[in-house]
Amino acid sequence: MINKTLTLDPNSRVEVSGIAGPVNIETTDGNAAQVHIVRMAQTQRELRCYETLVKSASNSLSVRHNQHSQRPDCDSIRSRRQVTLKLPRTVELDLSFIGGEVNVGEIEGVVRLTNIVGRAVVAQAQAAEINALANGLSLTLARVGDRGIRIRSIVGLVELKLARDLNTELRFDNVIGCGRSVSPDLTVTRAGGAYRVRAGSGGALISVSGINGNVQLGRV
Repeated sequence: MINKTLTLDPNSRVEVSGIAGPVNIETTDGNAAQVHIVRMAQTQRELRCYETLVKSASNSLSVRHNQHSQRPDCDSIRSRRQVTLKLPRTVELDLSFIGGEVNVGEIEGVVRLTNIVGRAVVAQAQAAEINALANGLSLTLARVGDRGIRIRSIVGLVELKLARDLNTELRFDNVIGCGRSVSPDLTVTRAGGAYRVRAGSGGALISVSGINGNVQLGRV
């Protein structure tokens, strides 16, 4: 088990990669951060075959898996981890190659999700780059920042929840599945094989492409 408490500057970069298990990101005001990691394996031998590395500085935090595959009997192991981070909401967050569910609280910086096996839920984001999710996505948007929202290559249900006062435009390309809107103020138009959705008076673009599943769009 790993427990650490540290301090992160505003706009710090937080990276989590190669985790075989769920990742939960809680967010708070202030600059305090907490790291809680539970390491598991089928045997003590397998537990000694890998480590979870935590590296931090005032403006960065990284958590990643490191397997000692050069050691005898360590080339193939059965292991699992549970990662819980409590972070300032001002961070930029990068999660990649996660072999479980992902839950992310309200983030003011960019959220990057790549190669996630389990379902991903983001409580609130202003800018995001989301790619290669194998079990769907639920994303809530209160505003869309200048860096925009890009979502692509998702298998499963995609739920986009827009704040009631959010003005934005959405473009959907290559969606294999049905779409459903649960709000009367969302105007849908079709241009070729793509769909455009105007929320309120329109605004920054949200790009969604390569979805193999249903899309649900509504207000919260």
